[in-house]
Amino acid sequence: MSTPQQNVSRPVFKTAAFSLVLLTMALTGVKFYANNKAAKELDAAIAGLSLFAKVTYEDVDFALLSQRLTISKVTVSPGGLAALDKKGQNTSVKIRSILIDDALNLGARRIGLAVKGVELDPAMFEAESAVKELGIRAPLLLDVGINLGIDVQEKELNLKSFSLRVQDLAALSMGLKLGNLGLTEEMIDKIKNNPSDAMGMFVALTTATLSSAEFSYTDESLAEKLMTKAAKEEKESIEKFKGGLIEKVKASGRESEDEFVKGLVKPLSDFIATPRKISLKAAPKKPVPFGALMGLDSPETVIRTLGIRVE
Repeated sequence: MSTPQQNVSRPVFKTAAFSLVLLTMALTGVKFYANNKAAKELDAAIAGLSLFAKVTYEDVDFALLSQRLTISKVTVSPGGLAALDKKGQNTSVKIRSILIDDALNLGARRIGLAVKGVELDPAMFEAESAVKELGIRAPLLLDVGINLGIDVQEKELNLKSFSLRVQDLAALSMGLKLGNLGLTEEMIDKIKNNPSDAMGMFVALTTATLSSAEFSYTDESLAEKLMTKAAKEEKESIEKFKGGLIEKVKASGRESEDEFVKGLVKPLSDFIATPRKISLKAAPKKPVPFGALMGLDSPETVIRTLGIRVE
């Protein structure tokens, strides 16, 4: 025998379950609409490139909450005018995925781009023999990433990272922070919709100041492979070859009176011994206007003004 509470809870449960099903269907419908709209806009953008390249993709997905667009299994081939220049050559490039992130939150703009798994054939840049000698398997897989934040109200641009990585070999990354930036939302949208119109960004940079910057190299195997190859050519063990390089670095430090050069000895010696990561960092005591940077007349002045160090 059911109680009054059970009799009440059953309709409530059914209503909740039915509402959940309707919500799921609605979100699925919105998702399908968003994906379909994104695909149409992507197709229109690709059509504009037809004179220079043929671009195909397998799937496109638009995340409603994060505003992220993901394009999967992309192939870029010379088309139109470009095909005439590459006649008879297979220069198609396959890209495993492209993620585009452009969101506005409380006046701050977040822009991200991640291109993953760009398949590069060493033959495209005549490096087959060099790649083979180093024991590197083809194709090379390239990842490109941009993580950028722009706060129009605070007049700040924070390039958290711009990175290039060849999987299992090495990665280069750069970051910087700018202040006093003369950018507006209208200028950002104009540049985004027409990247060739970069004059607005140039104008904004004329008033900017540099707060910090970093350039890093991260080794995954490339430096070790290069040193091993060089040691073999010199008919030395890798340990002896590395020891010779480290001694040359230390000798340069002893002979120099420049504090910056002396400061290079330890990070360079450590990197040669165990290649991992080495960074060049700029941290000025106070933000430096771009105009002032143009007037610096010697490397020593640049190093001192920007507070450059190697780690």
